[in-house]
This record gives sequence, structure tokens and C-alpha cells, in this order.
Amino acid sequence: MFVLIAVMRSMLLAGQTTVAHDTLLWLYPWYQYTAENLLQGRFPWWNPFTHGGEPFYPLLAQLRFFDPISFLVLFLGAQFTTDLLTLFAWDRFARGLVCVLGAYFLLRPWAEHTLTRCSLLPILIFSSFFLSPLRQDAFLGHFIWASLVMILLFRIVYLQDYRWQNWILVGGLIGLNWQSYYFAGTWVFLLLFTVGVWIFQRQLLVNMFSRPGIVFKFAVAGAIVLIMCLPNLVLLLEQDRFVLPARMLDPATKNGPPLPGTQQWEAGPGVVTHNNVIMSYSHVAQTGTSSRIMDFLQIVTPWGSFFVTDKGSESSEAFMYFGFWVYAGALWGLLVGKHPLKGVWLVIGVGSGLLMLGPSGGLHPLLFYFYPPLWFVRHTHGFVLFFSVALLYFYILGCNQLLRQSSWDLIWLSGWREKIRRFVPQDIPPPISKALLAVALFAMAAAINPFDLSKHHIIEKEVLDATVGQAQFVFADNISVKVRVMVQDLVRTGQAFLTLGGVLLLLPIVKGRPWTDPVWTIILFPAGLIGLAFLSRALRPQFPNTLILSGILLGTAWMVWRLRLFLGSVRLFLLLLVSQVMAVFLMHPRWNYLVFLLIVLGIPLTLLQFSFRRAGWPARGVLPYAVFMVLVVDLLGYFSQARGLSDVPRPDTILGIQPIPLASTWAAARTLVTMTGHEARTYGQAMRYPEVMYRTPTVFTPLMDRQDGTPVPAHLMSQDALTQELISGKRWNSYLMLKPYYRLIYADIPGSALRQMFSVGSPLVQFKAKAFRMPDQAGLEFLHSLGAEREANLLEHAVLLTGDTLNGIADSSVEALVNQLDNGRPTSEDTSDFQWQVDGYDYNSLDLNVASRQGGYLYWADGYDIYWKAYVDRSEVPVMRANVAFKSVHLPPGQHIVRFEYFPIWYWIAISIFIGMQASTCLCALLLWWWDTFMSGEIETAKTISAGETASHP
Repeated sequence: MFVLIAVMRSMLLAGQTTVAHDTLLWLYPWYQYTAENLLQGRFPWWNPFTHGGEPFYPLLAQLRFFDPISFLVLFLGAQFTTDLLTLFAWDRFARGLVCVLGAYFLLRPWAEHTLTRCSLLPILIFSSFFLSPLRQDAFLGHFIWASLVMILLFRIVYLQDYRWQNWILVGGLIGLNWQSYYFAGTWVFLLLFTVGVWIFQRQLLVNMFSRPGIVFKFAVAGAIVLIMCLPNLVLLLEQDRFVLPARMLDPATKNGPPLPGTQQWEAGPGVVTHNNVIMSYSHVAQTGTSSRIMDFLQIVTPWGSFFVTDKGSESSEAFMYFGFWVYAGALWGLLVGKHPLKGVWLVIGVGSGLLMLGPSGGLHPLLFYFYPPLWFVRHTHGFVLFFSVALLYFYILGCNQLLRQSSWDLIWLSGWREKIRRFVPQDIPPPISKALLAVALFAMAAAINPFDLSKHHIIEKEVLDATVGQAQFVFADNISVKVRVMVQDLVRTGQAFLTLGGVLLLLPIVKGRPWTDPVWTIILFPAGLIGLAFLSRALRPQFPNTLILSGILLGTAWMVWRLRLFLGSVRLFLLLLVSQVMAVFLMHPRWNYLVFLLIVLGIPLTLLQFSFRRAGWPARGVLPYAVFMVLVVDLLGYFSQARGLSDVPRPDTILGIQPIPLASTWAAARTLVTMTGHEARTYGQAMRYPEVMYRTPTVFTPLMDRQDGTPVPAHLMSQDALTQELISGKRWNSYLMLKPYYRLIYADIPGSALRQMFSVGSPLVQFKAKAFRMPDQAGLEFLHSLGAEREANLLEHAVLLTGDTLNGIADSSVEALVNQLDNGRPTSEDTSDFQWQVDGYDYNSLDLNVASRQGGYLYWADGYDIYWKAYVDRSEVPVMRANVAFKSVHLPPGQHIVRFEYFPIWYWIAISIFIGMQASTCLCALLLWWWDTFMSGEIETAKTISAGETASHP
């Protein structure tokens, strides 16, 4: 732990860097706003800065801020620092530790040896298990409490510990995930766990449900889970009020191949939108982010992720690396490990792995239509930590099996040396046969997939186009460069054909040989696996490729299991490991990978050979400790290379924000946007919700692409030009926006009128003498018909009221008002004497002291929502939706005290029950545990006294 903190000291202690990618770009602005409000004693229900003002409480759920760890880190951390970026780093670090410690206490009881248990913490801390969630918060969101759920479920089902506290705690922990849509991860585990126990350990379920009172305990735990789902249920019922930009899709790509992730930009009504959290599977398959086959293939190399060092890697965000020896141990545990729960964990590992692949894995489209929790999951690579913990379980089984053996039997290696020679035909001298094999493979790969030599500037493109056959034999001035390029192209573009050619060439040689013959196992089987790896990488997650790849994966798994009967576990283990290493090297040839293999394999084997030659050295004890030391060094080296995930420049050093809690202040006016498109690319893409960090009310989110491609700074553009560019250009997407706002900005009204509605450059609170009532669409069409100048002039003096009930206070003579303004005559009501001042403001509420000689309408250019309430002189008055997206109240003449207040009552009730249930379950479990401990102590005392009395009176 101290090593981890020391390595990450620039983020955790010095406050010089922060975390990377989505965790920073999406979550930090939300965290800053939430933490700032909580430290000042209030929940941030409303966000006045984004999209003209919108609800913030749905984002609290996705931030998982109602986890106990959030409040603990925030309020304890605030005693040591006021730097919100440092508190954010501590929060991410603490969540990662919860995952690590949960997985450790889950796996530790199954480790039979101290060395295995000692290796668990370094593996969990310095591997991708801790690193990948620093970059992508979805991994943490799905898994953070799942390991504790696993501990309790295995205790109940496997250890048959049916005490009340276990049932109450497991219900509370499952319910804790209901606050966000990341609850799906825990429910996927529950499904896989249930299926695994039903298939392999059904008697455990029979024993459990045959016990008296179990059904009642099960019902109580289920009731806790259902009660704690209320926050998510409220959000689900309220989703029709919002547009979800992350669900948008460009119509041009609707019927195309899957996209490499979600669309990153907001757009207008012309895009395909899914205004429900639950989307159709076609939309999920096209825009969701899934893992790739390369995530599983490159698990044996520390350079398997371009998020670490290798820019040529093809892994997804769900990159995995636990050390070469961990993977080897897991493979050995899978083949020979013995444990009653092995089949259950196999279902969990295989199921989560196939789900990570999304449509390509086949399991996701099958379960999507039958298992509702998957309706809320679009990015299936988020299940990576479930697969990872299953992999570590098999690592423990492999270590148990190895350390349990009495000797290291490597004699079988010498027996294979003679068998390997049998694959060469006896009538052809070995050198000639090897040369023919190389030439045949080279010719086949070259004939089917010609080298693209023109891109390397070795020969002219015209020569290459003239004849492919001649071009392949044109030599450049530097022959060594040509050979190197040809080899690179052979590996990069002809690798699948090379594997196929090798198999076809060797078939006549191996014809008629038995399965146990080394030719099959040493040549064909690895070649087939490598070919499968390339084929899997080439197939796209489209029908029927999904069915093809799923069938191939299942067939390969069956063949591997059958080969185990013929080859034995040791030979099959080596073939699988060597095949994967070869596939990784062929896909991304790196000589430093060979050096890495030489180190991690050579050091333990060298020490083993040395111990064989020293009679006093225990050969059995040397290898495990050598492997352990190499593993730790391997992981530390990997972690040091991955420091970029926690060494990202802080936004305050680049963007000029103030990451400290500041009192809420009233903004004088609204701006169009906080940053230009050029400034927004500091981290490769813009930070979402930058206006929240700047505490500046804005109309639009930052531009992703400038309309004309010219990086003209925003402050140098005219207001009309900037407004037009912001409307028509692509803007970085956000999580949600209110539907009235969405309709307004795409209503095609002039920029001057739009700025008048949003109060850009003018006070956010204004007094309007007149109002006219129209439905949204009719009102927008009417304003559009007036033209830019007349429209802006009308909105300066009057307000458009929309809604079903306005109590008859709106003035219907809008045509007369327009004519009066056209003739240059002022309105009969003089608004120049309107006076107002802000008496109090805290984002959720506004207190005003206003005075006007005439009655009219108090217009606040801040977003309208159903939970806004208004009070004039302490009497509630209706809040009217004004100018499509904002709010207004009617004011009689005179001086008044006006209060606006935002309070989402139903969500507050739901979250209060949710937090109360958290506390209740913990308290009940603690009391029951204390009672069991107390009663067991009383029983032991009674037995001791009884035994003493018996001894005194025989």
C-alpha cells in the first residue's frame, strides 16, 4: 500500500496530477459541483450553468455519490485539504481500494499457501485490476460492491451460513447498486452465479431451501432490494422530461457497421435519438463499446494496451494484465485445479467474458431479450472486473495445485525431444524440407496478399501497378530495408494466409497420424489457434459473423477439452500458453517482448536448474519464490509504465478553473459558451460540463468541430456569427438536457431573439409588461414569422407563456402589441421603474426583493422544471413556463418578496429511504453479529461452569 501511494504521490499527496480520460472528462465537473454544495450543507438538486439551467440530481445517481465511501472521503478529506481535485483523486483511489480489498477477502480463503495469499495484494494493486478503473469509471461502477456480495453469497450458499445478518447485508449491498444504472453488473453476476450453482452444485440449493425459515429470510432480503430501487425507479419514470444526447446517432451511420463507441457530439432534430434509457438492441450493438478478442489474447504481455505504452495495440478500454505468471497459473488451475466451486467460477468467467465481447460473443444478444438488467447496459466491456476476479480464482487453484505437489516432474520434456523429429518425412533431408516449407509459406502468402511496397517508398506506385508479379521481385537500393519491409507486411497483412498455408502444406505429411502424435499437437494445434486469433480479430460484430464467431469459440473450447484426454494437462497447458504467446508476437512483433519472455521465464528456470545441481538446495522451494519475485517485479514495471493513467495534468493548471469550494454567487448575465473548440481539446477531447467548473451560466456546450474549420477565438467573433456556429456546428455531448431547451435551440429562430430569451449579456431577472400565450410550436412559428428585428423587439417587452393552465392572466392581443412596437410607440406600462435585488441565492433557490409601479411578469432566464415552486410575499403562486424553456411569475403592482425554490420531492423521498435503508441494514447486521457473539460466549461460559460443577461433584 505504501508503495502504491509513493508511486502515485503526485496525484494523491502533491496535488500535481490527476486521473485520465472519462473519469476526468465526465466525472470531475460533476464531483466539483456536488462536493462544493455538500460541504456548504445542501444537496445540488439544480444546475444553473448548463443548457440554460437543468436538473442536476439525475447526475448524482450516475456519479454514485450516495455510496457510503463518497461521504466518508469527502467530509474526512475536507479536514485536510480544500482542493477539490485532490479530494476527487482520493475518492477514486478509495473506490479502487474497496474493489481491491473486496476481491482480496473474497479470494484469500481459497488460497492454501502463504505465498499465494501474499501474492494476491500485489497482483490486485499493481495490475490492470486497479489501473483500468482509473481511466473508465464504468468498471468501478459495476463492480465496487459486487465482491462483497460474492463473499456473502458464497458464505450463504457454499458454507451454508444461514444467519440473519448475512441475508440482511446481502440485500443491502445488492440494493446499494440501485442508485445508478450500474446495478446491472451485480445482477449479471447473480445470474451467472445462480446458473453455475444450478449446473454444478445443485445440492447446495436444495439444502438451503430445505432449511426452515429460509424462504422468509430470502423474502426479507428481496424486500430490502426492492425498497432500495426507489431512486432508480423515480428516474426511470421521469425520463420523458429529458433528451439524452449520448443516445443520439447520425442518420448516415444508422444502417452501417458498428461504430467504435458512442457518438461524441450533440446534434439537431435530424439525428436519430433514443429518448429512453432502455434502447433497442440494434442501437446498442451499433453504438455500444465492447471488448475485443485482443483484450484476451494480449493478456500475456504488459504492452497489450495502448493506454500503457503500445500505440499499435488493438485492445479496448478494458485492457487486462496481471503478470505473465498469473495468467500461466490461471491456465494451469483451469486445467488441473480442484475445488468444489470450480464449475461455478467457470460459468462466471466464461459468461462475463462472452458478455464483454458484446454482440460478437453471442451471449449478449441472447440474454438481452430475456434478462431486463441488460437493457440498461450498452458498454459491455464494463464487466471486465468480473472476468478478472474469475481469472484470479483459477490462478489460486493453479498455485494450490503446484505448491501441493511433492516434486517438480519435468522428465516428460526429454521424452518429447525424439517425438518432435517424427514430423519430418524420412525420405527428404531435414534442411531441404525446412527450406521447402519456408518457400511454400512465403509464396502462398505473397500470392494471395501482395505486399504494399509503395507505401514504404521502396518502389514507385506505377511499377507496382504494372504487374504485381514483377513488382515483388524489384529490388531497392537498400536490400536490407526491402527484406525488413516484406517481413513486416507478411506479418501485418498476410498472417492469416500464412497460417492457412502452413496447415494446408502440412496436411499430406500428417495424414493418417493419430491425435496423440506430436505433429498435431506441436504444429497443427498451435497454428489453428493462431489462425483463430486472426480470424476473430478480423470478424466484425455483425450478423452472421456473430453466429460464426460464437460457433468457432464453442467448437474450439470443446476441442481443447477433448485434447486434454489425449495429451494430458501438462502438454496441453504448454501448447495453449505457447500458442497465445506466438499469436501476440505475430500480431504485434516486438523484440522487447522476446526479452520480456526471456526474463520472466529464464530467471525461475535458471534457478531451478541451479538448485538441481546443488544437493543441499530444495528444488521444490526455489521455483515458487523465484516466480513470486519475478511476478512482483513484472507488475511493478507494468505499473510504472501505466503511470500516465494517474499523471494527467490538472485542469486548473490548463483551463484556469478554481478547484476549491466557493460560495454560490449570483451571475450578472449568461454567456454563449465557456470555451472555444480549440481550447476544448486540451485532453484530446473536451471536458464535459466545463461551465460547471467555471461556475458560469452558458447556453451551449463547447464546440467539437468548428463550422468553417477556422480556429477563430470566440471573443473575436460577432455574437450573431458565434451563435450561428454554435447552433450549426457539432458540440461535445452531455448526459442530458430538458426537452424544452432542445426544442428551443433547434427552432430556427434568429440568434438575436435566442440571446434575448437566454438573457445573454443582460440580467437574468427581468420585468416584462406584457405576455402572450401560445403552444410551443405555434409560438415558435409565430416568432419565426416576425423576422429577427421584430422578434427581438417583441421579446424585449413581452414574454411568451406556454402551458396548459395560465389562469387567464396572459394578454391575447399580441398582434396589437407587435403593431404598437412597429410604430415605435412604447407600451402603456412603463417598466423603467422596476427595481430588484438578490437577497439570497444558493443554486437551488433564489430570494428577490422587487418593486414596480405597474403589474406584470417577473421573467427569470433559468430553466423551467416541474419541481420549481414560487412564492410572492410567502404565498405560493404558479410558475409558468416562459419563452419555451424558462420560468416566470405574475407580479401585482407594488413591492414584494419573491422566492423561487427547487426541490424534487419524489426523488428526495426515494433517496431518503435509500440512505435510511443503508443505515438500517448495517445497524441490524451489526446488532445481530454482536448478539451471536454474545450468545456464543454465554453458551461457552455455561458449558465451562457446568463442566466445573460436574468435576466438583462426581
